[in-house]
Amino acid sequence: MNKMDAPLSALGRFRGWTTHLLAAATLVAGRPLVAQNAMLELPPHPTLLNARATDVSDDGQRIVGDAGPTGGGLYLAVEWSGASTIASMGLPSGTSPLALARSANAFCGSRPSWSGFRVLNGSTAMFAGIGEAISDDGQTVVGVRLASGAGGYSAFRWTASGGLVVLDSLIGAPVGSWDVAAAQAVSGDGSIVSGVIYHDGNSFTDAFRYDVTSGVVQRLNPTGSASAGAMSRDGSVIFGDVNNSGVFRWSASSGFQNLGAPTGAAFIQVIETSDDGSVVVGHLRPSGSNNFQPFRWSVSTGFQVHTVAANATVSGMSPNGAFVVGQIVYPQMAARGFVWGPDLNANGVIDGYESPFCQLPTTYCTSKVNSQFCTPAIDVSGPASASGGSTCLVTASNMLNNRAGLLLYSYQASATSFQGGYLCVAAPRRRTPVQVSGGSPTGSDCSGTYTFDFTAHITSGVDPQLQVVGQSFACQYWARDPQDPWGSSLTDAIQGVVCQ
Repeated sequence: MNKMDAPLSALGRFRGWTTHLLAAATLVAGRPLVAQNAMLELPPHPTLLNARATDVSDDGQRIVGDAGPTGGGLYLAVEWSGASTIASMGLPSGTSPLALARSANAFCGSRPSWSGFRVLNGSTAMFAGIGEAISDDGQTVVGVRLASGAGGYSAFRWTASGGLVVLDSLIGAPVGSWDVAAAQAVSGDGSIVSGVIYHDGNSFTDAFRYDVTSGVVQRLNPTGSASAGAMSRDGSVIFGDVNNSGVFRWSASSGFQNLGAPTGAAFIQVIETSDDGSVVVGHLRPSGSNNFQPFRWSVSTGFQVHTVAANATVSGMSPNGAFVVGQIVYPQMAARGFVWGPDLNANGVIDGYESPFCQLPTTYCTSKVNSQFCTPAIDVSGPASASGGSTCLVTASNMLNNRAGLLLYSYQASATSFQGGYLCVAAPRRRTPVQVSGGSPTGSDCSGTYTFDFTAHITSGVDPQLQVVGQSFACQYWARDPQDPWGSSLTDAIQGVVCQ
């Protein structure tokens, strides 16, 4: 069966044959964002119009997935550059990358007829099955394969050094039955596996956690059927579904917690969690509907459901939780891949795609000559980054020594007369903490300097408006000058845009 041919009304158990969706508030670099978001459809392949996005990088600039013909047939592994262009990944026809490794050019996924694959630095390892999850370094893959001598499922763990190991007997699964087990998540170092064990012809299931190093197997659900579908990077937090109608959270410290489900959910499936295990996403089918809808749960928000006027399902989430990818199926139309992410300025465009390239802020306005006849000067070391990806040190030189000063900033540039000079930032203005210029320990000269890390200020979350990619800003230093008629000193200013 081809993923593109599988009816969405009969989604299977595994990410290899299902798609998934997220909603609302997300986390970027560990800091919470407000519940404002946007969904963008990804451009289709020129000839293979059915598309699905399956995984995405932390910055949202690398999205992988697959595309296939609308009439059925082999699909192709593809990659999007952010929300713009699409291109083949250069893998053999029929491949589908389901998960990206964190720190290597590695993927795991599936091929037709249950021929699984893994790609690392151009090499391909084949084995019967679907690769569900991959370790950070790309050296470990877990997933499901055809059970020996049967048409059902077995759990496997594959490593570059040791090859394929069937986990059924190691995790205490009933070997020899039709459906045995499935491995659905793996820790970043590849040492911990979670998934589902089937019992009594699938009438009952156990969620399991298997520590490969110690050999310890834990059954996570004290009562009811359960399946473990998502794991934090260190393996200490696991999410899954209970009786296909609720969500559970298991942690090494708190044990099993039944989180319940959003009101009206008839079917629910957990798909992915963030690296730190604070956010989990999946999809649900509301009672009386055939369409799947995304859900999100976090400790701070509880359940959030996003309603889409189509069948929208999630396939993957970036490790930091900022971006979600998946597929939208409209009636009588080709399926489209999508990316979903934060839109704090509510303009309908994901913040990470408003200003994808970081640019150095520019100087403007005019400094005020101080009482020592020096001209203060402002400078900046790099772009201001919402993700913390670049250092933006705003500095002031030629300042009076040992004087208190602070950085004024706002969201727009200006140039109005002020205290014998120019105020270069428009209202409303904000002030940073007071600093002392230093310099010569005695006397009065222009050896003082100030430095402020503007990127650190952005990522601290003190000013949420600065966390919006594409937000403009302007900065200017003000300092005390007791010999000046107005008692103040002013630099020129910088203006720029917050980049990703």
